[in-house]
Amino acid sequence: MPSGDLILTQPEMPLRTLITRGALAEVAAGTVILVGGTAVLCTGVRLPYAFNLLSLPGRDTLTQAGGSLIGGLAGPLGLSVAVFGALSCAIPIRRISTMGVVLVGFALALSELWGSGASTVPVVGGFLPNSDARGYVIEASRLIEGTNLTPAGSRRPLAGAYLAGMLWLSGNNLRIAVSLLGLVTGISFALLLIQARRQFGATAASIAFLVLFLFYRRYLGSTVSESCGITFGALGLALLLDGFERQKTLQVGLGTICVATGLAARAGAFFIMPCLMLAILWHFRTQKARSVRVAALAVGCMATVAAANVGVFKVLGAREGVMFSNLGITLYGTIHGGDWTLAYRQHPELLAIPEGRQGMAVYRLVWREIRQKPSLAWTGATRAWKDFFTNRHGPFSYAPNQALEKLLLLLAALGLGFAVYEVRRRSDSCLILCGAVGVVLSIPFAPAWDSDNMRAYAVTVPFFALLSGSGTTALYVLLDRSWHRFLPHPRSTARPSAASPHLLVVMASLMLFCLYPLPLFVRFLFAHKQPTEFRLEAGQAEIAVTLKLGNLLRIVPDTAPRTYLPDVRESDFLQRLGYYGIMWHEQADYLRRLVPHDPMFVVPGSTGLAFIVIRTRAALAGERLHLHGKVHSVVDGDFFVEDGIP
Repeated sequence: MPSGDLILTQPEMPLRTLITRGALAEVAAGTVILVGGTAVLCTGVRLPYAFNLLSLPGRDTLTQAGGSLIGGLAGPLGLSVAVFGALSCAIPIRRISTMGVVLVGFALALSELWGSGASTVPVVGGFLPNSDARGYVIEASRLIEGTNLTPAGSRRPLAGAYLAGMLWLSGNNLRIAVSLLGLVTGISFALLLIQARRQFGATAASIAFLVLFLFYRRYLGSTVSESCGITFGALGLALLLDGFERQKTLQVGLGTICVATGLAARAGAFFIMPCLMLAILWHFRTQKARSVRVAALAVGCMATVAAANVGVFKVLGAREGVMFSNLGITLYGTIHGGDWTLAYRQHPELLAIPEGRQGMAVYRLVWREIRQKPSLAWTGATRAWKDFFTNRHGPFSYAPNQALEKLLLLLAALGLGFAVYEVRRRSDSCLILCGAVGVVLSIPFAPAWDSDNMRAYAVTVPFFALLSGSGTTALYVLLDRSWHRFLPHPRSTARPSAASPHLLVVMASLMLFCLYPLPLFVRFLFAHKQPTEFRLEAGQAEIAVTLKLGNLLRIVPDTAPRTYLPDVRESDFLQRLGYYGIMWHEQADYLRRLVPHDPMFVVPGSTGLAFIVIRTRAALAGERLHLHGKVHSVVDGDFFVEDGIP
């Protein structure tokens, strides 16, 4: 089915000719890009302050310029302009230039974070995992040490398994592991942009990248599940766009698997899956027999992902664990006019119930109350929809500027109208509509007030991005039809080479391997890493930990030349506690007491501790340390503190 009036096709270059003429050049260019990105990370190259790509000391940085457009946006806008330039290059270099700009931009953003010493929600000091991010490191460390996930980690077994694969590939080096997470996410973004440029144009693809980056920059450099979710969401959408446009069953099936996998790893807008079924039936409607076959294949792919998720849970999870056990907590708050904490406030006895049984208890409670008063379901759903569309909790709430958010919403509305108008002629319109309807139906189960700037919608952020980008295509078509005499007609834009679909299939296959078989191999077949041993008796603690330069953070005096991992100057650490210092105030207060002693913080592995705090020493990489100390307990986590540190 054609993609619309915007682009005329040219005969695609034969794959054999493409390989002989361009494959080696692209491999060489890709190697240069990877070397360049690695050099940026190793040397700590920084952009000028006005072009910050990340919110360094937490959310407050985004309003330092009084909420103006330049505050927190110059970097993302500049990077999006660079992406536009790469997408506008000639076809032979378009793909590799887009990859280069995206990956180097990600490397600059990560370098900025590592050179900041800033503490945000998922990281402390620019690096140490915190909150949910720490939980996933604990779960991944357990797998590579030869033990199963905890009941808490069994909620989303794929997220812990995904990080375990990256940790194993990195040699249990957390800095390399988070770099790998950023690398594969950047590649998935670039592949989606290339496909979006093919069907919507360079401007639309650049706006889509801006939306993607504004969302993902908060998680770049951390180990939260959003990284896994958005990676598979972007790959899945790119495959579906290509499969719908070229009517390729393989791409449609693989794209369905990727989107379903992303939702299994990072729960969110599950109703997008049945909507995807309707999109497939509509798209192939002129071939009734084939539409049924492709829809049946998609159902089979969804069932396969569900079975694989259950299989990973059964093999790697805890017996007492329950998948998605926190969904009941969310539903309870939705139907009773509160958030996810309401169930614990009204039923404090839940806190005394083990993780797995707690989830089942809340499910039974919600079901009983809805049966007694069915109107609770409708009232809660209406409240969730109203909050999503009328408050600043919508699909672009992560944009740090309200003017930009409103512009993106306007473009999304234009894109939605364009999709409705062109649904009979464009292959991508039904996909855009499927994403929009699926998100709307899912809102009561993942309300915006619990989503923390759309975290729960990580898998569907690529759909939001494409929706806003397609708004520019709608504007161009509208202007073209109204004032076609005054507009230029560069309609000879050729499609990218035939290798993009093959790259999509290869990338998706590699990522699925890293998510499903690799963690099982790590757990049962490969040699296990030496675990961090922790013993606590009568108030005295002992710990044995293997030091790696990529798993620690050193506090150094302000006389040090600069902050860059693993070294963080005292003043940078203390002045940039930001939102973390407010939300986890007990941890932050204790860290303020420790910092003047210039300690080293070591990633705690599978111990369950918040931090391992030791005296600074000239330890060799790979050295095994046996430490004695005490455990200092605060509400938000336990610190192991070596003897000799107050």
